[in-house]
Amino acid sequence: MAVAGCEEDGDTRVLRLPAHPLQGQAAGAGEADVVGYRYSRLVRCALSCFQAMFLATYARDKHMDIETLRTFDLFEGMSDEELTRKLELFEPIRRMAGERVTQKDDFGYSLFLVISGRLSVDAGDGVIAEVGAGDCFGEVSLVTGEKRNATVTALETCDLAKIMMWDFDELLTEHPVLAARIKAIVDGRTHS
Repeated sequence: MAVAGCEEDGDTRVLRLPAHPLQGQAAGAGEADVVGYRYSRLVRCALSCFQAMFLATYARDKHMDIETLRTFDLFEGMSDEELTRKLELFEPIRRMAGERVTQKDDFGYSLFLVISGRLSVDAGDGVIAEVGAGDCFGEVSLVTGEKRNATVTALETCDLAKIMMWDFDELLTEHPVLAARIKAIVDGRTHS
């Protein structure tokens, strides 16, 4: 069903739907039907669920390749063969502006690579940094075993790649140079 227009008036939204083709020559044929509904918590929840399903489908269909991994300094010096094997460890995800990716004091089970977009990092006393394409976050809790030390929120639509803790550990075991790079990032973030 196509929507011909949408208007908002406070908590009420009005959808203008195209006239039904079977209306024929009846009075008002060709005019749009008007449907009003209350923009309630239930409607917001339904829209949020729809958005989450759409974004999950989008993320599954989005293709990540070795050239994307190559844009990250972490993977510098890895061969095409090594990068190809690593691709399956990462899950592409998308977050919209305002969506939280991590929450301070939650347990951390994943590391995120920022493919595109910008995100704010808030350690509890306000925004302390911004991360963008080519950056990573979430590594501190994976390396130290402590809870997340910051809330990370998308400032705009962001494409990310997520790797889970068990795959992350395997990756570090196979690549000592990568482990040293991650440790340097963790040291820089925990001592500053």
